[in-house]
Amino acid sequence: MKKLLSIALVVTMLFACVAAAVPVSAAKSGDFSYSVNDDGTTATITGYNGTETDVIIPSVIDGYTITSIGGSAFSGCTSLTSVTIPKGVTSIGDSAFSGCESLESVTIPEGVTSIGSWAFDDCSNLTSVTIPEGVTSIGNGAFSGCTSLASVTIPSSVTSIGDSAFYNCTSLASVTIPE
Repeated sequence: MKKLLSIALVVTMLFACVAAAVPVSAAKSGDFSYSVNDDGTTATITGYNGTETDVIIPSVIDGYTITSIGGSAFSGCTSLTSVTIPKGVTSIGDSAFSGCESLESVTIPEGVTSIGSWAFDDCSNLTSVTIPEGVTSIGNGAFSGCTSLASVTIPSSVTSIGDSAFYNCTSLASVTIPE
């Protein structure tokens, strides 16, 4: 009996250890997928499954404040024409909007501090971007292949611009850096 009880106890402990090590899995709310961040109160958008062309990302989903747009979250959403990122978001992940070839406008709020590598790569209809004050880094190839991009405003807070950040932006005629 003691042996059986010991085995049951070991199995229970192993299950508890495995369950504790498993991160919160992605959840879904409407057209958005998200994962809860380590702090338990904020979340990252990890995917979009909708068909809307003009998307306003919610600032709160299921009680969690959205603080980041995860890597490849909107990648390949070819019908997306505009996106509004909510206040409270601090980072836009690698390839977050890569390949959104119909994307014409994006609203990046104050509070964002980093734009990941290839974040807007091949958004060939994007015509202008205003990067808000407070952004400190723009990743490698962040706007690469944005062939319609004609103007960019880069704040003085930016301390790092990655290689090829604006590569193949063949229409880029104006870069403004406010003082």
